[in-house]
Amino acid sequence: MHPRDSPILTTSPTEHKNGIIYLILITFALLVQVNQLKKIIYLVASDSALLLVYSTNKSLYSYQILMSDGLIYTPQELYPFSFTALKIGEERIKHLTGYSK
Repeated sequence: MHPRDSPILTTSPTEHKNGIIYLILITFALLVQVNQLKKIIYLVASDSALLLVYSTNKSLYSYQILMSDGLIYTPQELYPFSFTALKIGEERIKHLTGYSK
């Protein structure tokens, strides 16, 4: 889902002064809409992306990546440990931004 498809959001990240805060709010809004978010475990920001690792209602962990251009990457996989979701999410960001070797 693109952020502009959400009824809660009215501007794009590039139109907003506090882009990273805007991306965090988008993430929360989308996860709450699909009733997946139970508890936020990690929130990692870089120049190109925001990585959110969270626990689900099934006591498993997943992650979501918001790219600086507003696109959202949400995998379907669930992990037994938050650290696993964090490491895989970090590797996915490297891949998506072209920093993987």
